[in-house]
Amino acid sequence: MQANCQTDDATQIEERDWVEFTTGHDAVDDFSEYRRTEPRFAVEFGTAKLDYVVDDEDGRRSVTRTLSVVELSAGGLTLRSHCDIAVGTELAIEVIIDDLCGELRGRIAHSTGTIGGFTVGVKLDFSGTKPPAPGK
Repeated sequence: MQANCQTDDATQIEERDWVEFTTGHDAVDDFSEYRRTEPRFAVEFGTAKLDYVVDDEDGRRSVTRTLSVVELSAGGLTLRSHCDIAVGTELAIEVIIDDLCGELRGRIAHSTGTIGGFTVGVKLDFSGTKPPAPGK
């Protein structure tokens, strides 16, 4: 994995590499006091480019958005968005966080309205199955 990757250079991030990467950050809180299964770690600078498919009043269409990564854990990401993304939406994700760059798969676990936008939780999927290609 490399920093400053281009879309064509991004490689799939394996679960063991992701877990090792997340443990190199400072914990946000004592996760044992919450319902979380893993500790969360703050991210100073990180982006996640999401590709997904939506069905709405305009029909089925593919969407690409680049969001800020706020926190990460061994099992997911917390992102900052200007728009709501439906719970359950499957994602193809390209992340650039610190010196990590690569591709992940996941699903929207929650999207909570906050002042100025939405806090979006992503549950990562390391099972090897791919989400539907945009536009399919």
